[in-house]
Amino acid sequence: MPAYDDDLPFPHRMQNHSPDASYAIVERGPRGWKVEHMRVPYDFDAAARIAESRGRSDWAGWLRTGRADLPAPSPR
Repeated sequence: MPAYDDDLPFPHRMQNHSPDASYAIVERGPRGWKVEHMRVPYDFDAAARIAESRGRSDWAGWLRTGRADLPAPSPR
């Protein structure tokens, strides 16, 4: 999920400002730590349509924008 908000264990929000999937590879080497950030494009609009069909307009907005601080956009 590229963005979400939750109340547990305390109110918080996570967002990566992109609908792409993302992850990081962290490696410790002889010269210290190396971090490589990866983004993977996918059909986020299809995933958002599934979320909407299941009554989760909040998820649809997060999937389309990668943001949890904006109102959910209208379906396309």
